[in-house]
Amino acid sequence: MKDIIFGKTLGDLHISRIKDRPNITANLVFRQSIIQKDYFYYLYDLFKLYRTDTEPYIAESEISGKKYIALQFATRVFPLFNYYHDLFYIDNIKVVPYGIDKLLTPRALAFWFMDDGTTSRSNGNIVSFYLCTDSFSYSDVYYLCHILETNFKLKCSVHSNKNNPR
Repeated sequence: MKDIIFGKTLGDLHISRIKDRPNITANLVFRQSIIQKDYFYYLYDLFKLYRTDTEPYIAESEISGKKYIALQFATRVFPLFNYYHDLFYIDNIKVVPYGIDKLLTPRALAFWFMDDGTTSRSNGNIVSFYLCTDSFSYSDVYYLCHILETNFKLKCSVHSNKNNPR
């Protein structure tokens, strides 16, 4: 499960922890576009031992005038999840932790890509893969590029999307 949590935290997974109540532990919040419902229910089943009894629900949001419909569920709080929160969050801002190069396995990379990956095509053929890393800083994304090149021999470059790195 740790590979999945690492990969998904680089992607869409949110780890929630109440900062001013240190005795309360963290939980995982899964949210995926309704378009990815099969993937979402796959995750829902994978985390059945950790989740609450609450059924997934539809979460609607609006960003720049565009409506988004997603499915969401959360796990129970567990002390184990504190480790992941403390690794990936500084002052409630998601960061790429130092040492992630030893934690980013092929399986973690696959889950990260399933969350935030996309492709570009030319004449129907895939010519490149993109990881949407918009929530990370440029220095974090350059660090991720270095890890992908070193660990997986992938040729990487950083692009801007509305002043966000990918």
